[in-house]
Amino acid sequence: MTLRKWEIGLCWLASVLSAVFAGGFSMVILQMPLGTFETTLFPLLQESDGGLMLQESYEGMRTLGAWFGITVMAVLILAILAGLCAGKNRRLMAAAVCYVLAGLCLLLGTQYLGFPLAFCYFAAAVLCAIRNRRLTTADEEKENPGTL
Repeated sequence: MTLRKWEIGLCWLASVLSAVFAGGFSMVILQMPLGTFETTLFPLLQESDGGLMLQESYEGMRTLGAWFGITVMAVLILAILAGLCAGKNRRLMAAAVCYVLAGLCLLLGTQYLGFPLAFCYFAAAVLCAIRNRRLTTADEEKENPGTL
């Protein structure tokens, strides 16, 4: 298995899991009516902070859900761009930059809850950079044989 397959595999893994978890949270929270929120999530929030108001916490959770949804869309767009750049070893440094941006977007957008998934993007970026360095070193050796 070449490094590029590892990079794309890590990207797919992180993309699917972020879409399932962050996107799923977003969809559930944004479609939840106030009555359901009051009977299911609000009692859990009240246990940690008894001074919460129902309407304020409902709007806060909806805002968080919207933020997660926007984050997932941005991460998926960056992951697709990175996959296109990494294909056939064309622009590996551009792919590495896209992977880093996707990881940072996931970290910040989920308020550091998505660190394990962001780590996959960072690992893919490192693999792209290593492969790019190996390819450029091999190209230099082909152009200048006998020199180190």
